[in-house]
Amino acid sequence: MRTVALYLLDLLFWAAAVTAVYIPVRLLILRRRKKVSGAAGLRDLTRQSHETALLLFFISVGAVLAMTLTSGDIPGRIEFSKDLSSPNISLEPFRIFRVIAGKEGADRFSYAAVNLAGNIAVFIPVGFFFGAAFGKGVFPSLAFGAGLSLFIEFFQLLTPRHSDIDDLILNSLGALIGALLLLPFGKLFRGAPEEKKKETSGQGIRERKQKTK
Repeated sequence: MRTVALYLLDLLFWAAAVTAVYIPVRLLILRRRKKVSGAAGLRDLTRQSHETALLLFFISVGAVLAMTLTSGDIPGRIEFSKDLSSPNISLEPFRIFRVIAGKEGADRFSYAAVNLAGNIAVFIPVGFFFGAAFGKGVFPSLAFGAGLSLFIEFFQLLTPRHSDIDDLILNSLGALIGALLLLPFGKLFRGAPEEKKKETSGQGIRERKQKTK
């Protein structure tokens, strides 16, 4: 249970850190584009479902990268392996189930919660908010999640951390679940991009002309 608690605390820490950086930067970008202004800028930003989805997308990706690429004992530190000739890698698919079966009691639960359920769960927001923020469907969201996981596994070859094909499989499954969960809410989050397309279309131009008459 202690391992699971530390895992969740690490996730919350990095989510908060990404949020603290993203919001001021995004507000600055939008102000320069004259989309938000004044003291109501942050309030206007949070009212837009597209902007909220974009924020949560960067939070989910930033948290995943920070948790998987850093050493874990010191926040933000990336530790590279001193010996790259023998990388810590496993190419046996579904080895995780054999490892879980070999453990007992609390160790089995803790290992399964972090390495099985955890690898799926952390990529569910990635798949969900990628589709929500960029108006993409199931397969692009799955491809992004799988690509992000593949990048992480390759990068971990340079570190003392363990690269495992099971992580790639479980991360991709999480992104797929997230993309499928988005399907009932697609119109809610894709409203902003659709409005943007409408503004540049012939219909949007005609509507603006009618308002100015």
